[in-house]
Amino acid sequence: MLRDMIADWMDTECRVHPVLSKRYDIDSIIARQRKGRDIILRGAPCTAFTVGPKNIVWGGVDSGIALSYFNIAAEARDIGCCFAGYAANAAKYSSKIREFLGIGEDEDCYCAIVFGYKTIHAQRILARPPINCSFV
Repeated sequence: MLRDMIADWMDTECRVHPVLSKRYDIDSIIARQRKGRDIILRGAPCTAFTVGPKNIVWGGVDSGIALSYFNIAAEARDIGCCFAGYAANAAKYSSKIREFLGIGEDEDCYCAIVFGYKTIHAQRILARPPINCSFV
């Protein structure tokens, strides 16, 4: 349901947004979504949003840090994560999605992440050449 709401937002309001309409290739996103390829929420069963008061200066930075730690903790439990920029912007700008998520007028959505049990597991870590570094 949320996935479809975000796709509808992208196909309507996002198209006329002065910044997002230039940042996103909306036609490609919508076309892939309609073909059944979920690039909005990446097929993940769960989405978490960081929400707080609008007047928090470092809200986006703090949220990014918090969700990075969330990602590390989830990976330790074999749960895959991916930051969800489309979902975060939809929750920031769409009144319909804000209402659906229960985000108040005095609140802002800073960040979003999708997560769920992994369907693909790495078998081994790739060999990498040594890193050249200098210590001061």
